[in-house]
Amino acid sequence: MRAFHVAMIACLFPALFACAKGEGSNEQATREVKVQGTAVSDRGGGAASQVPLGTRPSDECGWIPAAEVEALVGPLAEPPRPEMGGCMYTLQVPAELAAKRAKIAEFQKRIGSTLPNDQKPYAFVLQVDLGVKTGERAERLAMGKMASWLEDARPDSTRPAQQSPTQPASGGTQSSGWDAVRFNGGRLGSIDVTAIPETSELRVPSEKLRELTARVRDRIPDLPFPSRDNVYQQTEADPCTLLTGEEAESVLGKLVVAPYRSASDGPLALSNGRSCAYFTARHHALIVRPYWSDGKFDLAATRGVGGLMSRVVSDSEAQSADTIEGPWDETAISVDGRLVLRKGDRAVEIEYETSSTDKAGALRLGKIMVERLAQARP
Repeated sequence: MRAFHVAMIACLFPALFACAKGEGSNEQATREVKVQGTAVSDRGGGAASQVPLGTRPSDECGWIPAAEVEALVGPLAEPPRPEMGGCMYTLQVPAELAAKRAKIAEFQKRIGSTLPNDQKPYAFVLQVDLGVKTGERAERLAMGKMASWLEDARPDSTRPAQQSPTQPASGGTQSSGWDAVRFNGGRLGSIDVTAIPETSELRVPSEKLRELTARVRDRIPDLPFPSRDNVYQQTEADPCTLLTGEEAESVLGKLVVAPYRSASDGPLALSNGRSCAYFTARHHALIVRPYWSDGKFDLAATRGVGGLMSRVVSDSEAQSADTIEGPWDETAISVDGRLVLRKGDRAVEIEYETSSTDKAGALRLGKIMVERLAQARP
């Protein structure tokens, strides 16, 4: 039964973990790109703004020179190549491992084995994702549930003190430089850098892979990146009219660039995007997505997904979300950490887990936005 629940959570997670990638030139410098309708003036009007954007390398192997990788992890057996959404670095197989593999191959040949050679590359894949959504709230809920299963299986006398299921499963520390640590790397704001071994035989020390991902992280320009998503046209009002840069800074701290329109409810810049991003230092971004109509439907959909997840995990925070007082009619918290505030048939969705604030800060800004949303003309 427990295996079933674990599988159920694993099946639900892919729909909750979303990320987007941009594409740029091979220059590591930034460029000025005109993003229409992104600025919010103190007088409340939208205007065109020059928003500096970071650029991506020409392929996924351009984030760090191959020579620097070799100096850190050892000689490469071949040039790095884009693979599996990242860059694959194939290392020279150590002599003892090569001898072991040769013996296995010789044994298979001697017994006439027809099984395919399933030896995985002696390599690791470096992945850099921009504009990520964390998915960490869902992970925390799942880990809390699995911890409760383990606790239920223990005799009463050996049960550890109960921990809150909302405690991060793999939170970052100030010394690590990450907001969340995972896969020999981690997430910082809205970027994610990981180094994933292709085989359990890989002899590269984890601390070397962690140093590599940290070096790549520190090379990424601390700016928004452009989105490749340009398949739809924005017909609603400018999403950046709900909150001025000065108002955002009162909670988030200094903005790196002016508020700008973004795609897919994330921080990737898009001139006709339906969301607005408020980008602060170290890749942190608060994402605001207004719904000028059908706000009840959006909130109901958020609760619907939460209802499905509640069959697997316990989410007391979401269940009590509607008790939050403010100038709204209803509130909801999604499994993946978005705050939804509805007033009448309009709503605003706030993604705050990749930002420099917490839920309390998001609610402070939400009060401003809900009141403005209710009065605005779309």
